[in-house]
Amino acid sequence: MSVTADTPATILKGVGLELFSIGRTEAEPHDDVIVIDRPTVPSYRRLVLSNGCVVGATVLGHHPSDVTAAKTAVPKKVRISPDARAALRSGDWSALTAEPSPAF
Repeated sequence: MSVTADTPATILKGVGLELFSIGRTEAEPHDDVIVIDRPTVPSYRRLVLSNGCVVGATVLGHHPSDVTAAKTAVPKKVRISPDARAALRSGDWSALTAEPSPAF
């Protein structure tokens, strides 16, 4: 019998502050990190990818759909295609919940 732990998630809410993290928050040398930082909003989103799969996310600001997408993608270690990476880099996190491309 094997035992696996759930991927830990943290949610912190305060007056004017929403912070969520799941999985790995720090990248390792071979990882890819996607950051969307908009300090004037305030808004900060960070994804950690390892071997093309989502292994961690941090979301600061009011982004409920992105939090939901990260809660789904990180525990499943969703593989991200090159096209999806481009969408993520532009701030479109819906790519985390999209079905993978058949060619990928």
